[in-house]
Amino acid sequence: MQYLVIFTPKQKFGSDEMPSDFPQLLLEEEARAKNLYMEGLLRQSWVLGKRDDGAAVLFEAESPKHIQEIIDSFPLIEAGYSNTQVFPLAPDPAFAEKSR
Repeated sequence: MQYLVIFTPKQKFGSDEMPSDFPQLLLEEEARAKNLYMEGLLRQSWVLGKRDDGAAVLFEAESPKHIQEIIDSFPLIEAGYSNTQVFPLAPDPAFAEKSR
């Protein structure tokens, strides 16, 4: 099953509220995303406007529990620096082949 996950930072990039370990965790976050891509679990990723605004990511996962495990494996999630919204995706019936 596919899931669209929206990741948004809790703090504005470069602000005084940004934790000092954020830049290192961001590098680890990018490495985690690349590993998930190589595993076939991360299908596509887009930046929301500017990179500072977050990302929209398309994942493959076996179940809601599996997608949550994937999300929880990201360093910025583990540190509590990002919010997420998860949208399970299903085929659009308007594009389904009609039976005869």
